[in-house]
Amino acid sequence: MPQKTSFYQNDELKKVLTKYVTRYKSQSKAIANLVLGIDTMYRIERRFLCDLFTPQEIELMLENALSTEYHPQHIAGAVLTNTEDEVQSNFDYFKVSKDAILTKLSNLTVSQQYALVDWLIEMRSNSSAVFTTIPNLKDWLNFHSISEEKAAEICGASIETIQQWIAGKCTIPQKAIKLLEMGKWA
Repeated sequence: MPQKTSFYQNDELKKVLTKYVTRYKSQSKAIANLVLGIDTMYRIERRFLCDLFTPQEIELMLENALSTEYHPQHIAGAVLTNTEDEVQSNFDYFKVSKDAILTKLSNLTVSQQYALVDWLIEMRSNSSAVFTTIPNLKDWLNFHSISEEKAAEICGASIETIQQWIAGKCTIPQKAIKLLEMGKWA
């Protein structure tokens, strides 16, 4: 049974939606056709993306997505730009070839880029983990009596990467934070 709903339209949305309402002769049909069409396109493109990217590449992109606000007008190129700006130690940590992932991202069509961002947002929203940060990693490690070597072992990272995280030269991946949180009890 259809449900009636309402939503607010700002000037920008009203301008875009008016174009489609004129085509489909009703607001409900316009919204349904647009949403169902986009959803179908995303599902088709996601099949391709699942085969293209390795689980480690997806983890790296998801890590970036945790702190990224995506705006519809700026999605094209957003994941590529975020990945280009990533520090080398995070590529090393996730065991991802920077050249390989950048090549894959630069070859995506616009619809594939939108589908990828939608997928990352979905994974981000479905995460049951509570993401935290460790503001001063050196003090935190000292407090929990964890050496840099032990931290590297817990996270599966190099000592150089741990030292970069301590120096604040790059963001500590959420996966590493979770491993450290679990490892402090080991």
